[in-house]
Amino acid sequence: MKYILIISVLLSQLVNAEDLTQIKNDDLAMILGAGNKIFESEPMSTLPVLIRAYTSPAYIGECWGKIESCPDVRLFITVTTGELYDVPQLYELPKEKGWKYVSHSAPNKGKVQLVFVTTLPGANIDQKARNAWMAKKYTITVGNTSKYEVSPMLNKARNPTP
Repeated sequence: MKYILIISVLLSQLVNAEDLTQIKNDDLAMILGAGNKIFESEPMSTLPVLIRAYTSPAYIGECWGKIESCPDVRLFITVTTGELYDVPQLYELPKEKGWKYVSHSAPNKGKVQLVFVTTLPGANIDQKARNAWMAKKYTITVGNTSKYEVSPMLNKARNPTP
């Protein structure tokens, strides 16, 4: 036992430790530290590309009654073929109060459509403001040319939950 302790002390002298360098990029830190992956296409699926969608709050905070007081949430979409040396394409949609993945289409002529709806946080919003709020549906087309369309949701499911 005595020899094990001596060997452990001697070996610990050989280990080199270095300080971590903090990256000073608040935007990237918020995306990676507070973000969530809300969609990922299956690798090797029928889709010609690998698509991922991430949400991240613009800042850490909470709502104070009015919808405007709630932190904005960013939606990022990455698209890659998965091939060697392929740099993923990165898209960001306009900030909303929340996002929910709904569906995606089968590929058509090398393009894929994704559907997301906007949401509200579940707590600390006045009921009157919540009832008056209307979700939006975003239809995103990714492929050789990428675009998005926004439409109001006019059905009874006006206020989807995150």
